[in-house]
Amino acid sequence: MESITNSLTYNESVVYWKKYQKFFPEEMWLKETNLPTEEWWVWNDVHIHLDRMTAPNAKMKVMFIHGAGGNGRLLAPYALMLQQHGYDVVSPDLPPYGLSYTESLKTLDYRRWIDILTELIEQEIKRDGKPVVLLGTSIGGMLAYHTATNSKQVKGLIVTTFVDTSNPKVRDQVMKDPRAAGTKIPLRLLRTFLNMKPMVEPENFDICPVLLIHPEVDLMTPFTLSESFFNRLNGKKEYKILEGAGHFPIEQPGLEQMRVAVLSFLKELENE
Repeated sequence: MESITNSLTYNESVVYWKKYQKFFPEEMWLKETNLPTEEWWVWNDVHIHLDRMTAPNAKMKVMFIHGAGGNGRLLAPYALMLQQHGYDVVSPDLPPYGLSYTESLKTLDYRRWIDILTELIEQEIKRDGKPVVLLGTSIGGMLAYHTATNSKQVKGLIVTTFVDTSNPKVRDQVMKDPRAAGTKIPLRLLRTFLNMKPMVEPENFDICPVLLIHPEVDLMTPFTLSESFFNRLNGKKEYKILEGAGHFPIEQPGLEQMRVAVLSFLKELENE
């Protein structure tokens, strides 16, 4: 994997992410002794920032996929939890979010995101041969599904929501969300996201096991919107409702339920 250096880093220069740590339990806080390693990867004209957290003797790697308005560093407390339990984690920023960027912003669309992640999966497998599990949050859940169907090299799929915008009800809910409307993104990216249909219909999905960890108090994407897509999924699947947790699951007991469900799912994948 080609890597470059860049002047912007989360560890030293762009530190606003630290303000979010107080919302997590202290054992999930990032400190100077456990910060992610930062890398840059260039694919075509896209510069992708990667947060990497490795664990000794890890047999599996989890790739985090953030949602709209997020970035890989905001998911670092969850990555730290998985690292502490023996899993490698890599968290890319998807342009134009986080530190990642592209020199041709006008050509950026949702399909490009899928292609970026598909290529990154291939590069990660070439890097060390470890099986890759995708963990998508918010709209990153459906993006993880699209990527898994495109890559066909994914060991497992974990999502917090299934925002299927080919469903008119789901599309209406996304369009009405004032928090999404306030984010500046290319119109081409927004249009292609809203019009994206599954490359593989859920009834035909047989690539890997699926775990849906849906927050109970998710006002942005209620469980009923994810449930319809989940029920259509073929193959091995399970879901867990995270009690008391909102769209970004930090509340208890949902946060602990998330930890238990994800670790159990990963352990089952290891034993297959």
